[in-house]
Formats: sequence, C-alpha cells, structure tokens
Amino acid sequence: VFERLLEQHRTNEALAVPAVLAFAEYYRFIGDYAKSAETFLRAKDYTQAGNIRGNCTLHAARVYRDAGDSPRAIELYQQVAKHGYGWASGLAAYEQAKLLVAAGQYEDARRLLTAPVTGEYADQVEIVLEQGLAQLHYAKGEHAEARQHAQRALTLYDSLGEHRLKGEQLEDIADKCAEYLEWISTWERSPVVSEEDALCIRIEPGQLASSVLFVRTFSKRPLRLECDPPELKATETDVATDNAYYKRRRITVTAPAAFPAHVVHGALTIALAERPDKPGQVPIWLYRRPSLQVTPERVFFGFSDGHTPLTKTVVLTGEKPFRVLTVSAKGSWLGTQAKQFGGNHRVWQIEVNTAPRGNPAQAPPGAVVEDRILVETDIADMPVVEIPCYLHHIKR
Repeated sequence: VFERLLEQHRTNEALAVPAVLAFAEYYRFIGDYAKSAETFLRAKDYTQAGNIRGNCTLHAARVYRDAGDSPRAIELYQQVAKHGYGWASGLAAYEQAKLLVAAGQYEDARRLLTAPVTGEYADQVEIVLEQGLAQLHYAKGEHAEARQHAQRALTLYDSLGEHRLKGEQLEDIADKCAEYLEWISTWERSPVVSEEDALCIRIEPGQLASSVLFVRTFSKRPLRLECDPPELKATETDVATDNAYYKRRRITVTAPAAFPAHVVHGALTIALAERPDKPGQVPIWLYRRPSLQVTPERVFFGFSDGHTPLTKTVVLTGEKPFRVLTVSAKGSWLGTQAKQFGGNHRVWQIEVNTAPRGNPAQAPPGAVVEDRILVETDIADMPVVEIPCYLHHIKR
C-alpha cells in the first residue's frame, strides 16, 4: 500500500514527502530501525528542498544512533551539511560530537563543534554548538573554558529575542548553560559538596557501626578520605548518580566494635584528586545508647495545691545488672525510695513523692515548683543520674 501510494503521488511533493516521513516514523515506532532509516533517506527522491533533505538525513542518523550503530550514524551525520541547511548541519555536528565524547575523542569533538556552519538558521544553531563546547570542557574539568562558551551561548540566545526558532528547544539549551554556570560557581567554592551538614553514627557496644554520606563532585576521579580519629574508616562505595553536571558518590564511614568510649565526635576530610588544595570537611557525631534508660526522663506531678501527697514512679533500666547506691532529693519537698523490680538487677524503681517535710503549698499560686532527684549507681559511665521534677501550684 505504501509503495502504491508513493508511486501515485511521485510528482506531488506535498503528498509524497509527508507519506515518507509518516512511514519512517512508523517503522521506528515498531523497532524496525533499518527500515526506518532507509525510508527517511527516500525523501530525497521526492523533493529538492535542502531543508527537507538535510532534516531527513539527520533523522536517519538518529535512528542508527538509537539502534546502537554509531559508525553508520556518524557516516550519515557527515552527509547532512551537503544539503546546505544550516540548522540541520549544526545539529548533525553537535550530535556527532556527543558520540565522539562518549568514545573519549574530545579533540575530534571539539573540531566538529568549532567548524563553521553555513546555511539557513546557522546563527541560531550556533547556540547549540556553544552549549556543546561548554559541555565538552565541563566534562574535562576545564571550567574557565566551559564558562566562556556557556556565557556566549546565553548572549546569542538573548540577542535573537523574538526571532528565535520556535519548537526547537532553544530555551532548554539556554537553561542547560545557566545550570553549567551555577555548578561551575559551586565547584570554585568547593570541589566536594556534601549533601549532609554532619554524619551521625550510632555506636552499639561490641558491634561494628557505620553510616552513609553522599557527596557531589564534578568528576569521577579518586577521592582522598581521611578520618579523625583514625579508628574511623571511610571508603567510597559507588557512584550513585552520574549526570552532565555532577557525580553523586556514596561514602561509608565505619566505627570498629572496640571504639573508644570517650570519643563523641570526629571529622571526615574529603579531597578530590584534581583539587587537593580545597578539601571538604564533614563533622561526625558518635551517638551511643545510654547505659541506663530513665523512664520518664522528667517527673511532672501535674497541678496541685501542695496539701495532698502525690506519688510518681521512675523506672531505671540498665544494659547490664547494676546497683542503686543512694537516692536523694536536692530540695526539701520530695521524698524518695528505691527498690529492685521483681528481683531483676537490670531494672530498678524509684518512688518519688511530695513529702510533708517541705510543703510546696508555701509557693504562691501559679508558681512552678521544681526539684531534682539524684540517683547514684555503680555504672562507670553514668555514676549519677539527675531526674528533674516539677508541679504547678494552684490555690486551694
């Protein structure tokens, strides 16, 4: 049907060319890339218009590129310029350069992007080529050159004003250049950017402990990682994100099982190989679960006139069996008593009551009456525990 349709309208360019393009897109949609590219190239049989011939050759190159056939794609990209349509010629150079960059052929890509382009809309496609040069230099870490080309692309974009081509994503190209400039400024301040202000590691007795930090850099070159104290070890796990602007890298910091108990904070220093003079530093906080859990941590007696005795219970739970040596109140209105819970040496109960020997009723109405319970234990790192107590005095 397709061939008969083309034969019927061979001399009618207005019907034949759209038919060729429609079927070329259909073949690409169903995954028949070779047939799609072949059909795009057949458009030259039905028109002499340089812009259509150039665009169709460009589309055929893209089909081969998307199919993974880079050599055939490059062969077709190189044929686009002969049709004399500046916009398609510039895009062909830009897309061919991206394939060369992916293959590590930076100098060949640069020559393509800096070669003169002639023909219709050559001035507009120069914005695309300048963005390509900015991207190329940025990928190599040549930020001064990248900034120069990104700024030139934005200047060209602004100078075209309302004459810019519509529907060709020039706005997206300008946005990319603006983003390059923003990231270049970031790297000048610090070539390593941490996503977290600090890293917290929860230390469990006798166990390895670790935490993960993500940093961003402009390249995948090796990182130099140093921890203080040196008992902490930092390793780069992988590159979690790799896009045109930054590499998001995962770093794991590990504390050994026998980590010194007195150390509560440290630091991780991160330097990029290209910029050892500007390292980044991330504070490390080492959190340990207390040897003694206090429930509740504060005792609130509620609202009281001070004349009615009130009692509250505080539970102390230790990681290991322990002893309560003494319990006392700093003030005069509280009484205390300690006892083991069910004979379990890991759990103690402290009864706290408002004692008659110091009456909180003496406080003025509306006042907050405060005191503290002091619990002395035989736990080495928590020999004394302070438990705040308070009530709101109301008028009887």
